[in-house]
Amino acid sequence: MPITSNEGITGSWSPALNNMVITVYSFEPDPGQCASDNVSLEIQVIPINQLSIDIDLSSEAFSENQVSVINVSGGTVTYEFQLNNGDWIEEITFSKLQGCEEYEIRVRETSGCSNIVVDNFRVLDHPKFFTPNGDCRNDSWNMECLKDQVGARISIFDCYGKLLASINPICLGWYGTYNGTFMPTNDYWFRVEYLNKEGHPKVFTSNFTLKR
Repeated sequence: MPITSNEGITGSWSPALNNMVITVYSFEPDPGQCASDNVSLEIQVIPINQLSIDIDLSSEAFSENQVSVINVSGGTVTYEFQLNNGDWIEEITFSKLQGCEEYEIRVRETSGCSNIVVDNFRVLDHPKFFTPNGDCRNDSWNMECLKDQVGARISIFDCYGKLLASINPICLGWYGTYNGTFMPTNDYWFRVEYLNKEGHPKVFTSNFTLKR
């Protein structure tokens, strides 16, 4: 707090400043000045709200347009949201989330009277194609977004339903071969057994393209 008034009167405040509680402070002018009255000032302390969030992936896993809804508790109803260090916006829903990358969400009150809570989430997706041509780029097919699930299993089939490979997300993946033979350019099907975010077993089937 300033110790000199707009009129040039100097003095001191008491008690000592405490920014944790609402307090009435008194300004006492120094002796020998043309000031006789003390001045009181009440400082209102607005508490910092401690926010917490829950991220709801409201779309189906592996959907082409995956949607997340951010639910906030512990504060007012006016919040700002930031996805992956983008702009702060007031929209609680983020759509068109793709890929197996990690998303980082930040939330704060628009008033600034809260903590900034940070959380991470990942949407489930799978590569739509791969090119096993030996150039060390996109040479194998796997599901990176399940690499944390040691128990996940992926089975790969040709268009006739013949099992070509069984792989694990934590391994290198499928290189487009069967019994040492290169499989041709075509669409292939897969079945993945995994756990959803609640820990329940789930099964998903779809297809991808091998390009040579």
